[in-house]
Amino acid sequence: GIVGGAEGEYIRDRLALMGLPNALVLGRAQPPTNLCLADGDRWTHIREAAAAATDQELLEVWQKVSDLAKPGDSVLLAGELPPAMTPELLAQWVGQLRREGVLVALNLEPAQRYAAAKPSLLITGPAGMSALCGARLDGQEALLGAAKRTVAEGVDRVVIPMEDGWVLFVRADEGLLVSALRPLASATMTARILAGLDAGEDWKTLA
Repeated sequence: GIVGGAEGEYIRDRLALMGLPNALVLGRAQPPTNLCLADGDRWTHIREAAAAATDQELLEVWQKVSDLAKPGDSVLLAGELPPAMTPELLAQWVGQLRREGVLVALNLEPAQRYAAAKPSLLITGPAGMSALCGARLDGQEALLGAAKRTVAEGVDRVVIPMEDGWVLFVRADEGLLVSALRPLASATMTARILAGLDAGEDWKTLA
């Protein structure tokens, strides 16, 4: 990833002190301000627009990823990618990694911007799946149909976490609708699924 300014240096140094390997690129731009205000049960998020990453910084990230990722490894791209990361560039990254035997997971917003990339695993909510299809999807059957079409177009697996606690797992041969024991953030769910796939767990066990 890319970090910037004194905060970026602090993050990189703290990760090193915690013994967490990292290969962060130190960019020139200051990081955006992100605030979360809590007032009882009401939460307000204030997020400043991120500084634009340069083409050179993205190239450095790609060189690090391609050097580190080996066949059988997993690479997760999550959150909001910088404007310089075009859909075409992302599709190149994903395609190259998959050809090298790397499992690539995408958990990105807005999901429709990255429809050209065909990851091993796509995690997106109902709104993201609707945006991918260009139509509002109401109900589990509509989501299942859209996920199956996405798989038919080249994505190995689709996971759709829903607000009511249900999670839809879809791959070429089956769709599973399961109730999560507790609400999971998409990033947590992605990490759990990737760890399971790396360990060779059965799809039903992951669910």
